[in-house]
Amino acid sequence: PFWGRLPLSSLTALHFQEFVSERLKVVRPKTVLNEVQLIKAIFKRAVIWGYLEANPAEHLERPRVSRPEIEILSPLEVEKLLVHSTRHYRTAFLTAVLTGLRAGELWAMKWEDIDWISLKIFVRRSLWKRNFQTPKSKYSIRKVDISEHLANELKKWRLLSPKNEHDLVFPDPRGKPVSHGGVVKRHFEPALERAGLRHVSFHSLRHTNASMRIKSGQNVKFIQHQLGHSSIKITLDVYGHLFDDPEFNR
Repeated sequence: PFWGRLPLSSLTALHFQEFVSERLKVVRPKTVLNEVQLIKAIFKRAVIWGYLEANPAEHLERPRVSRPEIEILSPLEVEKLLVHSTRHYRTAFLTAVLTGLRAGELWAMKWEDIDWISLKIFVRRSLWKRNFQTPKSKYSIRKVDISEHLANELKKWRLLSPKNEHDLVFPDPRGKPVSHGGVVKRHFEPALERAGLRHVSFHSLRHTNASMRIKSGQNVKFIQHQLGHSSIKITLDVYGHLFDDPEFNR
């Protein structure tokens, strides 16, 4: 829509740069970066298919995206969060901290995905807007180790959990797939407030798990597989600074 009905052949690099400049005024740089990557792919395909002789988006500058500082809860803060969490979601929050599962993976977990003998959770699906889908990538399909403590807490929760047609470990109180936004707004954020903690995102529970793994001396390759990152580079890009941070290690 930004270029109206301009024919492909009339678009120049300047048109694309103007698009980036205008978009940066209304959306985040990361969103614009995603759009730029798509535009480059579209016009590369236009050249391959013979609609254009050259790709006018080839040298389009990608917007710089600053990586946000990751939020980590200390063990004491985690304890406070759990104490002030509602009974229905306390075990879910504990599981998120002790496994590092993404929110969608957590809410899509079924009882059949837990191996009580080997103490592992098999990540096989994700939940997005109450719809089941395949995980983020092939690397997201994985086995995540759990402690005996977490296994015991899950067994206790199984006796209290609402029966549901999908056999979900963490359904909503009616036994339906949860709305992540609803859980965050009505249960996670109020628990933070009751505990007197700073406002952090739900994703900080995953970051907290990664920090616990680093502190305990787990191998970075093992951490990559447990978190479901597609490459060790992603793990190091996000958490590499923690390995050498004296304040964090203290």
